Amino acid sequence: MYDTLIIVSGDFVTPYSHESFNEFFKWDSIFRSTYKIQGLKQENEKVLVTIRSESLKYKFLENNPLTTNFAISFTNGKISKIEDLGSDTANWALWQSKRDTLVNYIKKYRPELDGFINDMSMKGAQNYLKAIAHYQNQNRPD
Repeated sequence: MYDTLIIVSGDFVTPYSHESFNEFFKWDSIFRSTYKIQGLKQENEKVLVTIRSESLKYKFLENNPLTTNFAISFTNGKISKIEDLGSDTANWALWQSKRDTLVNYIKKYRPELDGFINDMSMKGAQNYLKAIAHYQNQNRPD
């Protein structure tokens, strides 16, 4: 990784240092994410890659697996920028509905977990999984 890694996803541009990317990696690892390269080709100064990913978060959001296209740029032979070019497999309406239902449930019934959706720390990811578990257990017969 170059000194700073920039990840672009939609309107969000996030610069990462080595330390902050390590924190993001810890957050992602809580969801037991897996990644498989489905396609790879060089186009001018970028590498275009298609990644198939699975995670506990995607499973809850009913978008598991998720296949996404990325453009990777390099500076001095090191990755400097990753651009999310979108997903052909995502059902964003379902994703948003599931996410919003979970957030609203947690605000009402488990307020101690509120804020998990925007907490990109390891603790935030752990709270995300706790929120999913509480939500999924709400209607189970005892």
